[in-house]
Amino acid sequence: MYHYNFTNDLRITSLDEILKEASNAFLTDTVPSASEDKSKNNNFMTVGFYFNLKAKGNCAKLASKGNTRKVVLNFIKKFQFPNPRTSADYENSINDKILLAPMRDIVKILHILSLTDIKTAFLTKDEIENFIFYNDDLAKRQNYNLLLTANQIIQYRKDSNIPQNINTVKNEHIWNHSERQIREMIKTLNYTGCFTEDDNGIKLKTKGITRDNEADLFEIINCNSYWTGETAEDYQKYMDEISIMEEIMEIQESTKNKNTLTSSQTIYYGVPGSGKSHKINEIIKDIPDEQKMRVVFHPEYTNADFVGQILPVQDSEGIDYRFKAGPFSRILKKALKNPDKPYFLIIEEINRGNAAAIFGDLFQLLDRKADGWSSYSIDNLDINAFIRSEDDRYSEKNPPSSKKIGEIDFTENSSIRLPPNLSLYATMNTSDQNVFTLDNAFQRRWDMKLIENKFKGKDAESQRNAKIGGSDVTWEAFQTHINKKIGEMSSSMGMSSMEDKRLGCWFVKAEEGEISKETFAEKVLKYLWDDAFKFNRDEIFDIKDKAVSLETIVQTFKNGDEAICNWSIFKDTSFISSAVQNPDSASDREEKQE
Repeated sequence: MYHYNFTNDLRITSLDEILKEASNAFLTDTVPSASEDKSKNNNFMTVGFYFNLKAKGNCAKLASKGNTRKVVLNFIKKFQFPNPRTSADYENSINDKILLAPMRDIVKILHILSLTDIKTAFLTKDEIENFIFYNDDLAKRQNYNLLLTANQIIQYRKDSNIPQNINTVKNEHIWNHSERQIREMIKTLNYTGCFTEDDNGIKLKTKGITRDNEADLFEIINCNSYWTGETAEDYQKYMDEISIMEEIMEIQESTKNKNTLTSSQTIYYGVPGSGKSHKINEIIKDIPDEQKMRVVFHPEYTNADFVGQILPVQDSEGIDYRFKAGPFSRILKKALKNPDKPYFLIIEEINRGNAAAIFGDLFQLLDRKADGWSSYSIDNLDINAFIRSEDDRYSEKNPPSSKKIGEIDFTENSSIRLPPNLSLYATMNTSDQNVFTLDNAFQRRWDMKLIENKFKGKDAESQRNAKIGGSDVTWEAFQTHINKKIGEMSSSMGMSSMEDKRLGCWFVKAEEGEISKETFAEKVLKYLWDDAFKFNRDEIFDIKDKAVSLETIVQTFKNGDEAICNWSIFKDTSFISSAVQNPDSASDREEKQE
């Protein structure tokens, strides 16, 4: 059997006004009785149930302040059968074994159809009724597969054959005014501005859709939570669990005149040794260690390492399997618990790992709104349980279903967002070999800041004047000479990427005013041989017509014979002064400006 009952009186054309007025009435306990105003009482009680205003929680507060759109979107995502509006409706759906969120499934099927062919991405009212409400696999969640349902709809349009999983027995369809009630659901979807209708039926809007519309669709498509309680109170609690961002509306309102924290999401990039990590350290040097967390991406680093994973844990009762939180989940929990403190997640070498795979669906959180919260949310049961747990490393076996996290009532159905007090900093070495490419979609969600290759800071003077291996050649003169060579090759060969091979000011660090022969040979020469001049080594090494290896280069230089290096800089001391005075020298330009 299929028992359904839905209202056909949501008054969509005046929904904003009705929701706001009804919410204020429920919050102030001034809903008129039926004897005082029967029409208004009926309207208020109807929207009060369906949009969950009677719980006097987040939905009512949001609507009373005019944010009715978020309340309607919440209704679209979560309204489902069994419908507990009356005990009879609830019992009938339970006996029918129905577990259906119809409006959400309409949106998801439209999305799947749009991926196949935008021309076929529509649903008629008859298709909605048959393939959603009377679909054994979908309505009763026996074989939940929306892709299969979308394919069945496409095939039905070709041959008009109803699949076996669609119940066509009319006397088992206990639904009065089904067409009017489905029409009411479609009108609710159209209210969002994300859909349109034509002679074919309802479909996703393709023109004039805004970023907010995209965010709304994303939240609906990615919502998978279901209410499985037994009472109307349970249902009200489920419906009132709006995203974290909306739950803190009252907090933001009460603190709008106070100093607020602003998040930053920045990738610092540059040549090797330009001072990327140093730059980040300078920014957060006054932040306590417990408010910072540092990770290093590498080829073997995974989403499980970053977010967390289920691992065996020994406790007093034996072996248990629990979620062990990764650095992302731990720093997120700290930030949510302490909204008045800034927190920082530092990712070193972000392109040495597969960032897209490591972030996974966290990728969606990187879009931030002006107030610092993520524009989009994700559902992650493991992170959610960990946030509600007392343990700072593992999630508990049975964490509380609701817990105050900072100033937020965090529940088991709360979605995940990045808060405004959590910043993400990353470093990216532009010349590393065997690294992963950061795609444009990933990069555009970050601020990109180039670390200029200049001698800066309190140790800059001793670094630039440090002598190499007991010679008269300074590190600045050598670095300037080599970087000029790389620039010339880049221009002549038409390879702009070679510029990334330049030596950074801090590629090697001087000790007591000197860079030893060993350090210079093992680090600088190796880099120039293996990387910067890999394809034209005779430009800088004296190897023409000689069988010379890197080992020979390193050992010969360490033994005191600079002649193996085909550099006039080590033979002509006049080059030393000219290199330092070179107007192309970044450090010299800086001094002149000062």
